[in-house]
Amino acid sequence: MFTSRAHGVLTVFIAMSMSACGGGGGGGGTASDSQLSAPLVTLKVNQTSVVTGQTVVLSWSTSGASTCTASSGWIGTRDTSGSESATANAAGSVSYTLTCQNTSGSTARTVTITAAPAVVSGKLFAPDGATPVAGARVYAATTATLSALRPNRKANPLSGDCALPALAAIASSCTAADGSFSFNVDSVSSDTFSLVAEKGMFRLAQEVPVAVATAVGNLKLPKDVTAGAPRIALVTGNYGSIDRVLAKLGLATLNLTSGNIDVSTASFAMFSGFIQIQPGPLRYDLPDVATLFAINAGTGLPKLQEFDIIIVDSAANTTVLADATNRAALRTFVEKGGVLFVIDRAIDFIEQPMPEYLRAVGATDTSPQTPDAYYAGLEGPLGVAIDASTDDALLVPWLKGVSCLGGACVNQDNTIRMDRFDEAWIVLAGAHSVHADDVYVTTRGVVALTATTQERPLSVMFKLGQGQVIFSSYGSVFDDVVSDGLHTQERVLQYLMLAAGE
Repeated sequence: MFTSRAHGVLTVFIAMSMSACGGGGGGGGTASDSQLSAPLVTLKVNQTSVVTGQTVVLSWSTSGASTCTASSGWIGTRDTSGSESATANAAGSVSYTLTCQNTSGSTARTVTITAAPAVVSGKLFAPDGATPVAGARVYAATTATLSALRPNRKANPLSGDCALPALAAIASSCTAADGSFSFNVDSVSSDTFSLVAEKGMFRLAQEVPVAVATAVGNLKLPKDVTAGAPRIALVTGNYGSIDRVLAKLGLATLNLTSGNIDVSTASFAMFSGFIQIQPGPLRYDLPDVATLFAINAGTGLPKLQEFDIIIVDSAANTTVLADATNRAALRTFVEKGGVLFVIDRAIDFIEQPMPEYLRAVGATDTSPQTPDAYYAGLEGPLGVAIDASTDDALLVPWLKGVSCLGGACVNQDNTIRMDRFDEAWIVLAGAHSVHADDVYVTTRGVVALTATTQERPLSVMFKLGQGQVIFSSYGSVFDDVVSDGLHTQERVLQYLMLAAGE
């Protein structure tokens, strides 16, 4: 049995020794032919380098032996041939010696096994296989059962810390800005273990063969719900193209000529919030947003309860919110654990069902329980560039490792280069005073308005019940020429989408 503990990968060796009464012995795996009176003994082990807790198989055979005795790592009389299992209970090296005798002499053979923790390492990427995932929890689990993830597993979503594992963990790590991770598994009970990666409401789980150096390579968060991706619903709007941002995250196929995604490849459901202002073809033929609020006859619940994340793009049709039942259903969706992600001019999807949290410029703070009028928020200036700061500990390091259209994503002073406020966008004043401590500001920047120039929140999040609400003043950039790259604020939107629910 091992008695010492050590971390890291140790040098592995096999030590063989032989002694014979009445004559000498040879080296290697068989007895020397120079002394025929001594028994021939062969002792083997199926692997000499193992992870602590793993079992090895010792096997031996003899010729001319009458008795055999085990010593060192194993003790007692053994048959002249056979096999036996041994477990490496602690890190370090242990030798197993077998000495076999006959009337003329004896022969000894020794094998040495070295045990060490498994060093598990790799990199985690988004479903596109190229976008690194920072702040993900990667761990060895006792089970990989895909139970549902719930949001709010972090006390402070901006701290840079990883959420605690949702499943029982043997050992774990938090991914760095480039998606890399490494951790030690001190002991295993089999030749495989369940490797789990969690970020926001995404989860990857797979069985990994155990080795002292367990390099799992590049891993991708899943695209499909059946493999551990969240159930996402996207409500399209008049001014946004968040579908492209989702596609570039690996959740759909984007046609760079038309600028549209192939809906059949999307791992998210789509509903139309488009308002037909003038005749012309729609980007997509989709069910209306009202479908999200329709009651499922089988469950008796609104369809929106079938999703984990609902994203509402800029200037989505708010007609559905005129119904108090629908407003209550949207609030309940969040309270029961859903994530509502709203883009700029769709702010009424937050303001109408949960008015007590956010306050747009131009709104009052005197009656936060009463919703403002529809489209009451002041629109920000078009065509401006804002150098934003962030309270999120991982956002700037992550942006430094990805590419952005137009140059570096981050300025030399570590501000975030937001240079494409092209469409109408809503300027936030902040949180209502009753929830001033409950709203987390992820990005902020100086906004020049007609009356004032001051720093404003640009994206925020808050918890409600078991769920979470995310609001972003900036959306995707609706270019006439579609690029396969992303503008800085679109990168930030990707970052927030991956973290949604933390």
